[in-house]
Amino acid sequence: MAPLTTGAIQAILREFSQQRAGRGRYATAATFSATGGTKIPSAASGNGYIYHVFTSTSSTPFTIDSGTRSIEYIVVAGGGGGGGNSSNGASGGGAGGLRTGTDPNVTGGYAYNIIVGAGGGEASQGSPSSLIASSGSPLSITSAGGGFGQPQPNTSSPGGAGGSGGGGSGAGGFGTPANNPGPATPPGQGNPGGSGWLQSQNDGGGGGGGAGSSGSNATTNAGGNGGNGSPYPAYAAPIIAPAIPAPLQSAFTSAVGPTGLYAGGGGGGSYNGTFASGGSGGGGGGGRGTPTINGTPGVYGTGGGAGGGGGGGQGGQGIVIIRYLE
Repeated sequence: MAPLTTGAIQAILREFSQQRAGRGRYATAATFSATGGTKIPSAASGNGYIYHVFTSTSSTPFTIDSGTRSIEYIVVAGGGGGGGNSSNGASGGGAGGLRTGTDPNVTGGYAYNIIVGAGGGEASQGSPSSLIASSGSPLSITSAGGGFGQPQPNTSSPGGAGGSGGGGSGAGGFGTPANNPGPATPPGQGNPGGSGWLQSQNDGGGGGGGAGSSGSNATTNAGGNGGNGSPYPAYAAPIIAPAIPAPLQSAFTSAVGPTGLYAGGGGGGSYNGTFASGGSGGGGGGGRGTPTINGTPGVYGTGGGAGGGGGGGQGGQGIVIIRYLE
């Protein structure tokens, strides 16, 4: 065997160095690894994807430790609180804004700060949720909190603006429908609320808007139903529910279901009449003023708007979910 020349030795050393850096002729792609939130492995998801679920704001970013992948995400803000009034119909809260998308070719060293919005209290807007790159990527996604539902005042008032808009209030003594839905702002995250009904002591509040449809208008002594959420089967309840706190898993599973429904609007309240339904995907049902029955809260982890009624319900907590192929 001929002795190795100086050039051959240098070539071997260069190849060895490239192998260590992952660039040599026989190098293999670095295993993709990420941390943050509650991690659901592909063996549990059953579809080849790994999930990271955030149900509260995290002080630890979602961080790519190694490898390169494309990540997908859903960002749902907190739902709006329902309006409350002990004598007449109040309106439903709008669902939190919902945004989805992809960040391609993320790689080791990338990091994303996560904020999960809380649901709004009675007649209060929900808080925004966000997924914002802190390093390695320009990605900046923020979903607006759901618009608030109005209490029943002496005059007609519009529902609050938000990811989806809150329903408009009813007010006694007018006898005609109001044109007072809360708008969905900014556009593309949800839908407007429904209008209230104005008739002496038999008014109803409009339903809050949902990600999939607008809230319904109220009618005589009946609140409008909440707008439906949107289905995202990639984030279905059987996959995500293990990351939801145990006392809240059952309600989450029922609301989100196998089709992955999120961001339903809250139902409007009535004086003493028909109960309005919350929208599919976590919207709370409406209550009534006499006898006093409070609106139902939005479902935790769905961004659902709360129902209006004798006392307005609390909007549903938002959620941020990231997934990628193993």
